[in-house]
Amino acid sequence: MIHGVHYTIVFLFAKYFWRLGHTVTLEKNKFDLVIDGTSIEFKYHFDFDTIRLQRSLEKFEGDIKKLMNAVNEKKFSASWTVVPEIYKDVIVKQPDVFVWIICARNLANLTSGKISKVCLGINQIMYNRRKVP
Repeated sequence: MIHGVHYTIVFLFAKYFWRLGHTVTLEKNKFDLVIDGTSIEFKYHFDFDTIRLQRSLEKFEGDIKKLMNAVNEKKFSASWTVVPEIYKDVIVKQPDVFVWIICARNLANLTSGKISKVCLGINQIMYNRRKVP
């Protein structure tokens, strides 16, 4: 299911290729987008999600099969981590094209009142502070 910013980006791609005269279908055969028979799957994360990615891989010594076995055995979350989502979209679905959008944001100039209104703004501020030497 497409949602949020992910949804907007997929629609922008679809509209662009449709205007060029291509055959475009949204959500076909469980792919986010199909253009002239080419299946495309999109995934959207914030840059601070890379910490979760790194921790997940370290926890399972870089072995994605071990990680996915833990997910299947319900010993590891499939929804609050990056690897299971990417694995499902790339390995299980096997699209012709995979687009991974990683969003970096600088929220340093926002007041605390405004940060609380930004999706996962606190997480972004904490991540950006960690990166600064």
